[in-house]
Amino acid sequence: MSVTLSFAGQSLELKRLQAQPFGYQGNSLEGLTYRAWEVTGLADSAEWLTLLSIYESWRVQRFNETSTRVSREIGTTVSFSGSSFGVDWSGVACWFAEPPSLDGDGYSFLQVGFQLVDAQGYLDVQSREEEQEGEESTDAVADNGKWTVSGPGGSTEITLTENPDGWAVGPDLSRTAVGSVIVQGPLDAIKSKRIEGYTDEAGWAVIRSWYEDITARFPIPGEWYPAQAPTMSRSMIRKDGEDVTRCSVAYELWKVV
Repeated sequence: MSVTLSFAGQSLELKRLQAQPFGYQGNSLEGLTYRAWEVTGLADSAEWLTLLSIYESWRVQRFNETSTRVSREIGTTVSFSGSSFGVDWSGVACWFAEPPSLDGDGYSFLQVGFQLVDAQGYLDVQSREEEQEGEESTDAVADNGKWTVSGPGGSTEITLTENPDGWAVGPDLSRTAVGSVIVQGPLDAIKSKRIEGYTDEAGWAVIRSWYEDITARFPIPGEWYPAQAPTMSRSMIRKDGEDVTRCSVAYELWKVV
């Protein structure tokens, strides 16, 4: 068994390993695992100093990088090769999962240890976990249907997050000084739809063109006419392994009579 660690022109080969280093970490029940190595072995003082130098050089560069959760890039890695009981790996881009450790008196071989993880494998598992979290949260939301918007800019569907059906401008009840109940306002309530849901940037462009077009004329009996201008807010979600923009929209429609 032997392993070779390389970074920025420095290289270290450890041949005096004390345990088989190769394994996996993560959630094996879901298959969300990545390769990992827990290396323990004997080294002399020069090898220990080389190991420390490799770690420190990697750590400084890694420290100044954008978080992997934000960049979706593996960033700075060390190159790791080795073989163990018939398992071979070569030039795997790795991160240190644990910094180097040392046990020894300095007069004989030193016992050194460090842990590495497959950077790309870790990133793939992390992305899949975030996707599953989104799937779980989506499954927990009731199906409120979709609402189709068509205008000069095309057509789009809004995935509704709330029940849209309701009424607007109906009668109100009040009481007189002697306690009688009286009805105020119109006796025929107008049907309304409170549109709350999400689409993408292209869908938001369609909604804007629809609103500008429909409010440029008088309402037509029987159509759904906007009671106020649509509003929109953006958020980022994970979809099919990529960051995409979700546009949450809200507005109210009245059924014209």
